[in-house]
Amino acid sequence: MSRINPNDVFPARNLPGEAEKWGRSIEDEVKKLREQQEITNQLLSGQNRNSAAALSLLSDQLSKVVSFDSRLERNSSFAVPSGTSASVLDTVFVVPTGYSRAFVFSAATITAWNASGSASYLYMGIDINGASTGLTNSTITGNSNSQQVADNNTAAFTGLVAGEEILVSVRVKADPAWGSTATYVKNSTFVIYTI
Repeated sequence: MSRINPNDVFPARNLPGEAEKWGRSIEDEVKKLREQQEITNQLLSGQNRNSAAALSLLSDQLSKVVSFDSRLERNSSFAVPSGTSASVLDTVFVVPTGYSRAFVFSAATITAWNASGSASYLYMGIDINGASTGLTNSTITGNSNSQQVADNNTAAFTGLVAGEEILVSVRVKADPAWGSTATYVKNSTFVIYTI
C-alpha cells in the first residue's frame, strides 16, 4: 500500500526560501501519518480476524453447553400388584460425553381397571435413580370401575460421567391387587444436560 494517497495535496515544489523547507516538512508529516494509519489498519484487521475466530469458537462452545433429551414411553396390559409397588415402565437416559450435570423432570399418568372384587385405592409413583416422591393415590375406586392417577418428579444430578445411566421408573400398586390387565401408563420425561 502506498504511503501517498493520490487525494493528498502537498505544497508545491521549488518554493522560495524557507517556504520550500516548510513544504517538504509538511509532506514528510503527511507521509508519516499515512504510514501510521496503514500500520493501524493492519493491526485492526488482525484484531478483527482474531475476534471473529474467538467468537466462532465461543459460539461452538455455547452450543455444546446444553443438551436436551426427551422421551414419551407407554406400557399397557399389565397387572397391578398389591403390597410393594412394582415398576411397570422404565426409561433409561445415558449421559452424553462432555456433560457432568443433569436436571430431570418426569410426569406420568396411569389408568387401570379395578377387578379386585372390592373398592380400593390405586397408587403410583415415579423414581429417578431410586429417588422417589412417594406414592400418589387415587380416590377410592369401586369394583369394576376405572381410575386414573397422575404424578411427577424432578431430580438434579452433578458429578456425572459420560455413559452413566439415569433410570426413570413408574411404579404402581393397589390394595388389594387389581388383577385386571386393562391398564395403561404413559410417561413423559425431559432431561437437560449441562457441562
